[in-house]
Amino acid sequence: MENESKKMPPARAPGEERTPLQGTGEVPQQLLAIFQDDLARRALVKHDAITVLSATEHQWPDGSLGCPQPGMMYTQMIVPGYRVVLGAGGNRYAYHSDRRGNFVVCSNGMPFKPVKEQVKGESPAE
Repeated sequence: MENESKKMPPARAPGEERTPLQGTGEVPQQLLAIFQDDLARRALVKHDAITVLSATEHQWPDGSLGCPQPGMMYTQMIVPGYRVVLGAGGNRYAYHSDRRGNFVVCSNGMPFKPVKEQVKGESPAE
């Protein structure tokens, strides 16, 4: 009987399925929706005016997610995540994220926080 049980794959308990942000090799729809919401606020456009130009899984070299701010210190380890480029109003916006949904918009090598976290008049992430 022991041999038979080893041949059977373990059953998953209800609710134990992988969540989209754990990474499946493609950018989760949940994360794309977060980026699109941010861009709608950032560029003052409607969701249907936003296009996904590219969306890839990416291994960032450190905690800066490929967009370090001068003078800041970051976790020195590879961070698995995603790079998504969205288009709106003729402009391109590069979203860099980890798999947990933390992200920055990287523009000309400078990171910008999500719009909901910005204070009026603030520019690069602090």
